[in-house]
Amino acid sequence: MHTTIDVEIEQMVGKRTPFKAAVSLFKARYLKRALDLFEGNKDQTAKALGMDRDDLRKKMKKYSVHSAKTSGNGSNGKSHRKHS
Repeated sequence: MHTTIDVEIEQMVGKRTPFKAAVSLFKARYLKRALDLFEGNKDQTAKALGMDRDDLRKKMKKYSVHSAKTSGNGSNGKSHRKHS
């Protein structure tokens, strides 16, 4: 029985995707999925992945990953309070 990831690996190998590119793609998708699971919360995501928030942010930048919480709204990823 093949899982979805097995099928994707077979496709990448069939397309002769270089190993380094395949690993980078996996890392980007792994980070994106983890962020999605924690609704873009970088503190919770970093903790779940066993790293600190700064390391998570560096990896997000390296692999061009944006969290749902910050993408498309011009935010720099820092929390903002509404002033009354």
